[in-house]
Amino acid sequence: MKNLIFRLILMVFVFGLSSTSLHAVDIAHEQEIDLKRQNPTGQPRAPSRYPVSFTGTYFMDELIVGSKNYTGEITVQITGISGSLIQAVQISASEYFTIDLSSLPEGVYDIAIITEGKGTFNGVFEK
Repeated sequence: MKNLIFRLILMVFVFGLSSTSLHAVDIAHEQEIDLKRQNPTGQPRAPSRYPVSFTGTYFMDELIVGSKNYTGEITVQITGISGSLIQAVQISASEYFTIDLSSLPEGVYDIAIITEGKGTFNGVFEK
């Protein structure tokens, strides 16, 4: 009986908040970033058996990046719509890492993930 009462109170609480407070969640939606590879520098090589790729997600003022088949240093550059560099971070790539973007104003941004010898991966996200 206590469990049923708790569930009813929880439902009233959640549904009561959904009409007012939870509209802010609509603004902070999860956004997948399509990171496309540009040509690497140097001579073209045969297709790799283990291709390097990056995935990106923007969610609640954080950029979450996943890497596949890449180890080493990368540089992540965030540029504004005008093309000016806003933020640059050098990271030792791991399977997943996050970058805090809370200081950026709302707008559309380009992201470039620059690898050592494996090319540059570009994408766009909106804050």
